[in-house]
Amino acid sequence: MKKWYVIYTQVNKEKYLEYQIKKLGLSVYLPVYEKKVSHSRKITTCSRPLFSRYLFVYLDVNNSIYNNLRSLHGLESFVKSGNKFVSVKEKIIKKIREKEDKNGYINIVKFLNLIKGKKYKFSNGIFKNLQGTFIGKFNDKYKVLVHMFNKELSFILPHLFFGPA
Repeated sequence: MKKWYVIYTQVNKEKYLEYQIKKLGLSVYLPVYEKKVSHSRKITTCSRPLFSRYLFVYLDVNNSIYNNLRSLHGLESFVKSGNKFVSVKEKIIKKIREKEDKNGYINIVKFLNLIKGKKYKFSNGIFKNLQGTFIGKFNDKYKVLVHMFNKELSFILPHLFFGPA
């Protein structure tokens, strides 16, 4: 029976492996988001995998094509729980795809359901266990207000370090 399975890739081989799997005639899904990169005062945009080193493939693991898949360059392993392959329900894949914009990029703010003005708790870093208020996303950075030293301080963070408070 065909299901969506999770594949763990070698470092930075997600797109290459996606191409290889498509050449085998299988459905593959690599959710990506748009990232702005600044280098030498030049800003460019590129796509990055939403789940670094992971992608989804739709197949029947009992089919002979599975053996062809295992030998592909860039594939580290299928994700397993014990001896059982980890599968993802179709509705989860659909939910992720619903967060894509017209260019196929995942909107991170929508994906994580971040709401302006809502309080979130920092999960790691120097702000661990503090609460902050999400203000918005600017380029690839996240602006939050944190109450510290009897003041509301505004911080712009390069990554998300928080979860629901």
